[in-house]
Amino acid sequence: MMLIRIIVALTVTWSTIIYANKNDFEVSTISIRSTFFIHVINYSRWENEPVDLKFCLIEDASNKHFLMLQNAGLIDRSEKNINLQRVQSLSQAIEHHCHYIFVDEVNESLTLVKELKQTSLSIVTIGETASFIKNGGLMSLIEEYDKIRIYINKDQYEVSPVKFSARLLKYAKFSG
Repeated sequence: MMLIRIIVALTVTWSTIIYANKNDFEVSTISIRSTFFIHVINYSRWENEPVDLKFCLIEDASNKHFLMLQNAGLIDRSEKNINLQRVQSLSQAIEHHCHYIFVDEVNESLTLVKELKQTSLSIVTIGETASFIKNGGLMSLIEEYDKIRIYINKDQYEVSPVKFSARLLKYAKFSG
């Protein structure tokens, strides 16, 4: 009986440790990706730089990146004036005149990809998967080996009115 109690206690303890570490990593990934958003904005130059930049997020109901940006004070640390906005779709982001749009993996749909391909916009589109840039997005911040890597769609970047500084580009991998 004592052996069973020890096994149960170890199992509960072990699963709690595994669960806690997984959540810590998820929060860390969100935090790192959110910090990258600010770096992307700070290290980008527009042909006609707007005074206020609008950063819109299309993400699942948890709004985890939006909340991280808002609550961690990351927006306040930016060199530029950034207005943060939650939107439900690419068309809504266009209506709100967003300069930067983040689309999480949950909201990457065939419809969104079709909209990205059909519209020639002066918007920096940021995703979190390789398929996002393959399907017309400008940039993806992809989690690889416990790190966030920057991928840029070379074809989209060449026609984009936004150019990134060498400081950002040295960490990026190009595709397309």
